[in-house]
Amino acid sequence: MYRIVIELPQPYKNNMHEECLLLAEKIKDGIIRHVDGIPDKGGIYTDWNMREICSYCNQSWEEDEDGQPLCCNGAVEEFEKKEKT
Repeated sequence: MYRIVIELPQPYKNNMHEECLLLAEKIKDGIIRHVDGIPDKGGIYTDWNMREICSYCNQSWEEDEDGQPLCCNGAVEEFEKKEKT
């Protein structure tokens, strides 16, 4: 299976879940209107998950018991800056 991924904002951080679902449906409908060669367009659908990712390294977000990120130096540096202020 091949995929084209369109990443929308992380809606659960901003209480935007419903708006992002509607936007995903609109994008899907637009793709269906403009794509030929996919039998009855059944292979185009929307999907979502609640996996939080790091904005620096795009890996799954992990943090220690104190809330410090574990995934990359960029996230750690931002966390440390916020802790100092």
